[in-house]
Amino acid sequence: MFSFSASRLGRIVFLFVGMFCLAALSRAQYPALNPEHPNRLPVRIDGRLIPRDIGCWFVRSYELLDTGGYKTTLDRFNNTTGYDLLSVSSRGTQDESISPEAMALMRAITSYAGEHTGIGIVFDGEIRLSRKAFCQRYPDLLLERLVLTEQSFKDASTDYSVSRSSMSDHYSHNYPYTVEKARLVRAWSYRKNASGEVLPETIADVTGLVDFRPEMPKDGGLTAHFSLDESMRPAGEGEFFVTVAIGFAYLYPDLFSDEAYAFEAELFRAYRDIPFAGCVKDEWGFLPCYNGIPNADEISYSPRGAALYEKLYPGRNLCDDAFLMFLPQAGKQEERTEVIDGYNKMKLDRLVMYEEQLYRLTKQFWGDDAMVAVHPTWYCNPVKNEFRKNALMWWQVPRDFAQTDEQAPFPCRMGLSKTEGRAWYNEYYNDEIPPYLLEIWTSLLGGGRVNIHPYCCGKNPNSVAENISGHLDILAAGAEEARQRIRILDCISSAPLDSPAALVFGHFGVMNWTRPQFDTVMSKVLPFCQRFSSAGYPADMIPSSQIEKTTLCGEPCWRVNDDGYLQYGCQPYWAIVLYAETPSDQADFEALRALARGSKTKVIAADDEAIAALIEEMTAAGLPTQTPWESRPAMSGFARLCDGTLLWANASLEEAGGSALSIDEDVAISADKSVRVRAEATGLFACRFAEGSIVGGTKTTSLQAVAGSSLKRVEIGDMVISLDDEVPCDWALWRDGEGNWHGIFQAPENRLPKELENVTGDWRWLKK
Repeated sequence: MFSFSASRLGRIVFLFVGMFCLAALSRAQYPALNPEHPNRLPVRIDGRLIPRDIGCWFVRSYELLDTGGYKTTLDRFNNTTGYDLLSVSSRGTQDESISPEAMALMRAITSYAGEHTGIGIVFDGEIRLSRKAFCQRYPDLLLERLVLTEQSFKDASTDYSVSRSSMSDHYSHNYPYTVEKARLVRAWSYRKNASGEVLPETIADVTGLVDFRPEMPKDGGLTAHFSLDESMRPAGEGEFFVTVAIGFAYLYPDLFSDEAYAFEAELFRAYRDIPFAGCVKDEWGFLPCYNGIPNADEISYSPRGAALYEKLYPGRNLCDDAFLMFLPQAGKQEERTEVIDGYNKMKLDRLVMYEEQLYRLTKQFWGDDAMVAVHPTWYCNPVKNEFRKNALMWWQVPRDFAQTDEQAPFPCRMGLSKTEGRAWYNEYYNDEIPPYLLEIWTSLLGGGRVNIHPYCCGKNPNSVAENISGHLDILAAGAEEARQRIRILDCISSAPLDSPAALVFGHFGVMNWTRPQFDTVMSKVLPFCQRFSSAGYPADMIPSSQIEKTTLCGEPCWRVNDDGYLQYGCQPYWAIVLYAETPSDQADFEALRALARGSKTKVIAADDEAIAALIEEMTAAGLPTQTPWESRPAMSGFARLCDGTLLWANASLEEAGGSALSIDEDVAISADKSVRVRAEATGLFACRFAEGSIVGGTKTTSLQAVAGSSLKRVEIGDMVISLDDEVPCDWALWRDGEGNWHGIFQAPENRLPKELENVTGDWRWLKK
């Protein structure tokens, strides 16, 4: 009979506990994917730049440097895995971004975030946030709106006035874009023909005859009074007209000036010693434009802009051409159209020059891995408001990841992402939580990710300190769980959505208000794209001007690939549809047609019947499809990425973190090849195949990558893995160039399920 003393029993219990802990520790020796901060995604995975989770943080007064409140905010962010990056803007403070106070705050935020949270801080490099500093240094270099107003002299009145109020947008930085002064730039008298066209031979410069009396600014606005009289009457009989052009100068840097360009570089240089993770610009460009071009009666203008215009178009005068753009002149219809195109090109090229500087300086000051994800989409839709403000520069802007905002059409998002071949971001805000959850999953199935902008513009206040303006509420409602599931996909792919078709539209033709195609991108091009996506073939939207552009690697955006298909960036196209082939873009269309000649890509002109026939032809050819959608994908469905990754997702507003996903189907990976895929996961599953050697006259297909969240079971070819008896985790596997497997698992603890231990000896841990 055995008897144990209490001390001996305790030693045995201690021994067993120790052995258990040792065994547990022996299973926990996998290196962290991001050693310094295991719960954050690194910049790269095996050399591939990945789309890390990003959000917008607008620093408030209670978070300023003197109170140290930013530390509390960052600590709250650190309690979540919702963000690897935060774009931080000082637009909610009273300090200009070039001020010592703003720089000290950004230095403190970046230092604390890097040391305590691992969250990278992305600099909001924005000249608008230092407008006062610029305008105090250069008081004569303010951007103007040249306002043209016409008066008829069949009436007796000769006293008139034109008013302009201050303007605001989300970057007016606690002080609006006030009207600082006004000047009379030019006045013309003239007669018209019976069709209402100005008769060029009657035009006379009557600027010296105008009595101009600007009223001092009041409440940020300004009224310009002027008098006209009979002395301005041109030769001839009958009614005559006078148009007066007034330049209203706003508290806004003259972007046509070299000084503004240099000032932006100075702003970047002032921050270069702060270790930012990247740089962004948000809806940047010329002054806001809320009313489109109802009468073509306003243009962005300045003396420097006029000088630049004359340099680009010798012998022409921007003010006189503004008059021609404003009113049609007899016999000058074609000239008028060309002038509008020329002005739009000047605007676009000028803004892209700033964006190229931003990209270049970001990489120079903060390294090759510093993220550039500017979104130049001001009005979010490609409509006349956007044309007038920024000449639709979306596709021209260099960045590592394409970015749009709000309700930007999916074909635009997809087309923007193809030049560099990475997933896109959409900066999204709402005043309720469910739309954020919808946006996250639909963006995933559209080949993108979401940059979370906190509550905006509605009933939820932006100033709630406890919830960081709503960030924590949004994340807790399912956004954080969804993002954690989705980031396992980033371990094997950062590719955008595969789009077998593209709609190429005439960039300058749709922006020219003299053409019938003006402002038809949303009414014509978008429905054409939706015809394709509703048949299971997503289509990109691309402007014709991209034919002459190159990627960041210096390769032509458009080329014919080795398989003989016309390719844009990373995307080969089975078909291309051309829309708005007007003389405004004829050279671009001819260059694209010439490149496509002899390729396998079908090129057609936009037409309802032709597109319907093309879709039938794609189906007959066995082109693999995706889950159909019109305006946007659903929260659940199947998608194909450009690198060949097959992606399934399943979620709902009720299960925003992801729903059970069971797959058992033959999936087409080409027109003549299918693979059986079986898997059980939650929220997300993805896999990728590659064509191997020819065996028995057919190509063998090998599994190259697999990833899933709460992935319990995979049966694909030789890979049969079941975690039914273990707690499922998120995990990903991929082969290197030599065929060796590498893996990443995401779990709260550094403990790999035993079933996975022998799959590969190279596992890394991402903390959940």
